[in-house]
Amino acid sequence: MHMNWINIQTSFLRSPEFMSATSSQQSAWLKLLGYCSDQENGGVIKGAKQWQPMQWCYACCVTFEEISAASPLWKWSGDDFILHAYPKSKEDEVRAKRDSGKRGGKHSGEARRKAQLRSTASPESEAQLRTERKGKEREIEGEEKENGKKVESDDSHNTLSDADWLKSLESDIAYKGINVHAEYSKMVNWCRTNNKQATRRRFINWLNRIEKPMQAPVNRNTGFIPGGLL
Repeated sequence: MHMNWINIQTSFLRSPEFMSATSSQQSAWLKLLGYCSDQENGGVIKGAKQWQPMQWCYACCVTFEEISAASPLWKWSGDDFILHAYPKSKEDEVRAKRDSGKRGGKHSGEARRKAQLRSTASPESEAQLRTERKGKEREIEGEEKENGKKVESDDSHNTLSDADWLKSLESDIAYKGINVHAEYSKMVNWCRTNNKQATRRRFINWLNRIEKPMQAPVNRNTGFIPGGLL
């Protein structure tokens, strides 16, 4: 569900702000309203000050001269362009309905899949699946507890800043050959995408799942790497 329509209060069309604007500004406001509704940006085009003139034409079908002129229908706040009378409450309503629909669809889909599995699985295979699932859950819990001990056992790590803590991991022989800072950035991005909390324990688990790169032995006298190029 998206904002495929524009909700305009008719009272605003008779307001002093709208009536005092020129006809070209009224037309530009309607086009900008359509763009903001399509983007669901709350009526704020962030960083619009950096837009090129042609970008305004292609994205919003307005000219740079039109939006640069002072108007009672919009204003600038730093680099951001703010459109007046944007239906923010309707945008919030659409977002809430869309999120609710996603949650309902996910739950109903899972229920259908489970029901299908139950209808096709024999009692023996269903019991085996439950046993395997419980065993997998215990295995994961044990792994997280074991990895968590490494973090909790060293109280000094709890007082370190993030930068010093990452530096201590880089010097840890257990993570030799691993780019700790790069992996930390990957973990943070993953947590942000999946709505998870980026904790130190989670990062330790993340590092422990990485396969260390293989390093060929080097002849200290000649610098020759067997099977490689000089």
